Amino acid sequence: MIPSQTLPIHLDLALIEPSTKTLYPTPTQSLLRASAIANRECLQPFSTFAYQGPVDRSFQSKVILPQWQLESQTPPQLAEGLSSQVELVRSSSDTKEVWVSMNTQFGVYRPASRKWTYVSRIVRNTDMIADHLFVTSSGELWGRTNWDWSQEHSVTKGIPILSRFNESTQEFELVEETAITSLNLALEPIRRPQVLLDDNDTFWIIVEKNGIFHYSPMKHSIERVAELLDDFELSQAVLSQDGSIYLRRFEWAEKNRFRLPKDLLFKLSPATAKLETVTMPNQEWPVFSGMLVDRVGRLWLGSIGYRDVDLTWHLIHPAPQEFFDLVDSGGYSYLWAPPELILESSNGVLWFRRYLDTSGWAEGTAWYNPKTGEGCLFTNQAANVVEDKEEQLWLLVDGKLYKHPLKP
Repeated sequence: MIPSQTLPIHLDLALIEPSTKTLYPTPTQSLLRASAIANRECLQPFSTFAYQGPVDRSFQSKVILPQWQLESQTPPQLAEGLSSQVELVRSSSDTKEVWVSMNTQFGVYRPASRKWTYVSRIVRNTDMIADHLFVTSSGELWGRTNWDWSQEHSVTKGIPILSRFNESTQEFELVEETAITSLNLALEPIRRPQVLLDDNDTFWIIVEKNGIFHYSPMKHSIERVAELLDDFELSQAVLSQDGSIYLRRFEWAEKNRFRLPKDLLFKLSPATAKLETVTMPNQEWPVFSGMLVDRVGRLWLGSIGYRDVDLTWHLIHPAPQEFFDLVDSGGYSYLWAPPELILESSNGVLWFRRYLDTSGWAEGTAWYNPKTGEGCLFTNQAANVVEDKEEQLWLLVDGKLYKHPLKP
């Protein structure tokens, strides 16, 4: 419940160092701590957001961002796009650009001039679009291509996975050497090849039921690193600081929502090109959405918990069943939309969002501090949170672009 009288919230997110020694509160302690957070102005405490379903059932936008700075009112075409999100921030010595995705365009905001321009998402001379952006250490902009799987001619000619932004023409252009010609189009058309960019500016391309490839723009070559069997359906892939890649196999939510399959996660070590099964927690562990390897080396599974560097598993709330008591009775299924882990900011704080197609009643964006065990849902809109090189966070919510400096 949102208190009628609220005080400005002070998140104290700056200069927080992540810790591998986290205290695990009991459910009662967690709820007491959550109540204290909520009284400092949150739509919901993090524990409620993580386990107990919707913030409310109204469609009214609610945003609590007292420490965030309103940077720009977005243009009408951005504000009206329900799926408009900040994709990335590209910085150089004299410029900064905030790239926001729309249906057929990217909106590009430049803080120096406070003006918006637009770039087409359609890849030049094709019917493909750039549906996810990457920026290299030199500032070069790339996109993952998306296409119509029903068009057979796209397969016979090979499917270029990446496109590159041409600064002169202000268009995305295909990179032909990243074509994958051995795709089996009998696969589920929903899951696209996943693309990761590591710190060495090497792209990793994971094609389910096929293989793992890496592409070096410097060498202009694509190589197959590992094979994926025909029954391997991919849900997510993430990079760790040491260059390892964690893969999550796609699975439908089982009847037992408190037990994870043994063959759910796999780890690829680029040095050996071996794909190893990750040992899952030997305890009740709810299903999750999104995973991430943090700067310490912990593997986080959504809003549920993590595997520490010593390979031991830890739940954020050790008795998750107690947090589900009110879910089913309220007509809401946790399995439908667990919060998705999207970012670890440079101060060690984790950021989550939950998105549905129901106009907001079960949606929202929240943060969680692993060091203190505190967290907060601050809007009932699902927003992507992005950090730039100057350690500022950016998000687009309620038709407005906000920023938040992590350092004072």
